[in-house]
Amino acid sequence: MTAARLRALAESVAREAGAQLLEAFAGPATGWIVDPLDGTTNFLFGIPQWAVSIAVEDADGMLAGVVYDPPRGEMWSAQRDGPPMLDGVPVCGSGRTELATALIATGFGYDVGGGDPRRDAALLGELRSRVA
Repeated sequence: MTAARLRALAESVAREAGAQLLEAFAGPATGWIVDPLDGTTNFLFGIPQWAVSIAVEDADGMLAGVVYDPPRGEMWSAQRDGPPMLDGVPVCGSGRTELATALIATGFGYDVGGGDPRRDAALLGELRSRVA
């Protein structure tokens, strides 16, 4: 498949999905949050941990969200007052209640000219003091 054909196919799928989402969640106070390449740095370095993230909110807050993980073919989703789902099957957390026994992952933005490494270091120090 040529790059042009692949792009045309992707645009067609995006148009169809977008139309369906707008129809399902259209409303006067609806707002969309879209990150078409969530994990840009990983993607650019060939690390297969990136996704497409879409959320919709209304006047009461977040209504629903979807994270599609193309490298794994997984679809994570959640909606207000509903359970989180993985490929349509409900999932739940580990149930751990102590921060010291939990797995914590962090991600810091990569604002080339305006990042604040001192703030990031302070945040890590705060987390460490709470689990040490």
